[in-house]
Amino acid sequence: MSDRLKEIEERWAKTTPGPWWPDMDNLLVIGSGSGPTMQVAVASTRANRDAIAASPEDIAHLIAEVKRLRRELALYLEGE
Repeated sequence: MSDRLKEIEERWAKTTPGPWWPDMDNLLVIGSGSGPTMQVAVASTRANRDAIAASPEDIAHLIAEVKRLRRELALYLEGE
C-alpha cells in the first residue's frame, strides 16, 4: 500500500464512525451511534451536504477497492 493510501486510511480510522447524516437545514449531523449527536457543518447546497454526509462510507469503499485492485494487479504480475 502506498504511503498516501495508508495516510488516508489512518486519518479516516480516527474520525467519528457515525452515522453521519444531513438534516433539513443543510447542516451535517454526526453521531457516534451510541452517544450524543452534534451539528458540525453548514453546507452551501444540499448536494454538498449530502456528499459530505456520505463521505465516510464512500471513503471506506474507495480504500477497499484500491486494496482489491492492488491485490489483483499483484496476482496478475506474478503470473507473467
